[in-house]
Amino acid sequence: MNICDKFSRAALYMRFSTELQTENSIDTQRRCCVEYAKREGIEIVCEYADRAISGKTDKRPEFQRMVDDIINRRIDVGIVLVYKLDRFARNEKLHHRYEEVLQKHNVLLFSATEPVNSDKFGQRITKAVMAVMNEEEVRKISENVSRGKKETAYKGLWCGGTPPLGYDVDEKTHTLVLNTTEAKAVKLAFELRASGFSYSYIIGELNKAGYKTKLGNRFGKNSLTDIFRNIKYKGIYEYNRAASKSPNGTFNRHASKDESEIIKIPGGCPRIVSDEVWDKVNGLTGSANRPKGDYLLSGLVKCKCGATMQVNRRKNRDRNRIYSSFFCPEHKSTGNCDGKEINMDTLTDFVVYQLAEKIFTPAIIDSFKTAFPALNKERLTQAKRKVKVLERKISTNDTTVEKYMKAIENSTSENSMQLFVNKINWLTEENERLNREITEKKAALPADPPSTDEIMALKQDFITFMLDENNLPICKKCLQSLIEGIFIYDDEIKIVFNI
Repeated sequence: MNICDKFSRAALYMRFSTELQTENSIDTQRRCCVEYAKREGIEIVCEYADRAISGKTDKRPEFQRMVDDIINRRIDVGIVLVYKLDRFARNEKLHHRYEEVLQKHNVLLFSATEPVNSDKFGQRITKAVMAVMNEEEVRKISENVSRGKKETAYKGLWCGGTPPLGYDVDEKTHTLVLNTTEAKAVKLAFELRASGFSYSYIIGELNKAGYKTKLGNRFGKNSLTDIFRNIKYKGIYEYNRAASKSPNGTFNRHASKDESEIIKIPGGCPRIVSDEVWDKVNGLTGSANRPKGDYLLSGLVKCKCGATMQVNRRKNRDRNRIYSSFFCPEHKSTGNCDGKEINMDTLTDFVVYQLAEKIFTPAIIDSFKTAFPALNKERLTQAKRKVKVLERKISTNDTTVEKYMKAIENSTSENSMQLFVNKINWLTEENERLNREITEKKAALPADPPSTDEIMALKQDFITFMLDENNLPICKKCLQSLIEGIFIYDDEIKIVFNI
């Protein structure tokens, strides 16, 4: 008895996985299935084809359309015919789930090239085994592709996909090369962030200057986050950082693998920002804006009734700026205190100026000048140690450059030569940076104590530093140690110092 006597109408489903395959793959599948259908007396009444989509997922438009047509009886078929079972699914769970859907609606799954088109026990076992084998084949292919990409990455070559903003891929060498226009946008973003500007300000400046993301869109907060985290901008080519799929099959693109699994090639791509700038930017957490409730004088301001005053933030009448003030919670909650609010900025300026007056006095300056030789001796000792470390790094880099130069002379591979050149350029830039750091360290340590006038000239710099919101953590810690409390009375402000 012909196995298709009962089911003589079929829907043909075809699929290929990657861009490397073409429409020819669909044609081959169709031809084989049509020949099978003719032999078995099956009429193909409709076709569905997914192109360049993996069988590991069910997020396939044509596949879902076919299943939906069967469930809603838009097509009257008793068979779904495929070239091979792996065209239907390359995931065992997906295969069984959707075959059960077909069976629920009296539709069988047939393969044109495999002996599974029967409800006999042996062929059911064969089909189940083949579903498992198809998934195992995908796993092996994935491992081989991953292994090949890692070998490519170790050579400093691009492993596919869209390169980061600031880079293009050289078609001949397959290495990352600078996109000068985009690199300017990256450099500007890092410089602004390193100077303490907020994400919103940086986004505004980039968009105002006409820069675009790699996809040609305007900048947003998410695009900045990815830029600031990318170590490639330090000239270090990195691959295999992203964590694998979670058990439920989802990705968290911000999750990282263990450092031992991440491939890092110093000099593997052109540098866009210095180590100092990159490290400074990545030392900042979150937005450059101070968090709510965290202010320079938080916890220090006391009302005349003894209560710790709190901060009230609200927009002014023009609704174009935030007005912040300290208020007594007893006044608002119980009405037992008639203490008035005080402008936070005004109070902060007053306290910092008073602290500067307290520090920059002739007596304290004389004490500092007396202690300077001992302090400077310790600083000089530490600086000399640091300079020796930097000089050793320079010497090691010079030796490595010589090795790469010899390797270039002996190399016959253009890709390898380009990789060595990139590494040499990176090490040369690194040595220039190290030499600048040595010069700066030597210049920053005067042998003689500063004069009284020179110290007094630092008073305004001290005030500016203390009022800069980007220095909030260290300045707040300084105030907590130097000030016991700031007491707000009706006719005066009293600061109790710990100096």
